[in-house]
Amino acid sequence: MKITETHASQIDELVTNSKPGELLEFGDIGLIVFGKKGAGGIVGGYIFDNRHRLPGWWRVVNWAGHPVADVNAITYLSSEGHQLRNGSIIGYRRNPQANIMRTNGILDSTINAVDNVLRSNRANTFSSNQLMQALPLSLQSSLSTIAGMYNDCACSDPASYVGTAASMLSKRNPASVIHDTHFWCPILKRYDDAFRLV
Repeated sequence: MKITETHASQIDELVTNSKPGELLEFGDIGLIVFGKKGAGGIVGGYIFDNRHRLPGWWRVVNWAGHPVADVNAITYLSSEGHQLRNGSIIGYRRNPQANIMRTNGILDSTINAVDNVLRSNRANTFSSNQLMQALPLSLQSSLSTIAGMYNDCACSDPASYVGTAASMLSKRNPASVIHDTHFWCPILKRYDDAFRLV
């Protein structure tokens, strides 16, 4: 795989638009830019080679929460509130769907739409698929379009983006948004994550 000027421009934009405290993953950037898994290494090499001119380069980590191999990355990450042990961020959890929604400018609107559905149906429990069906059609369409850009991975399922948004909402409001990890989904006919407002 070769990085073209277009790829370089997309990587630069994702990295420089990251905000203090946020984390991106090499593989997620590769998925966004190249549309397939397995491009994290080439993205990491590009960021390492261009770190002198890319504000925020230290916010890009591997799947285990380890930043670009530069001692300054650890200093910068620590200054933004991340705790590190042995060069990796403690408690790092990857979240490609959140990064993809953020890149496409719909993360906040998806979280708000999920919140509206839950508030309108207080005490009802919704799986990610049920939430997806309850969202405004325009947002369903946007999520389906984004998911359609990916093949054979979690990012190819539109409901996974809704589940990510609902999970983020639950983490922001743990006392009012319940995340049930063992809910029977009538759409999927299997156990799935689900959410409800109390």
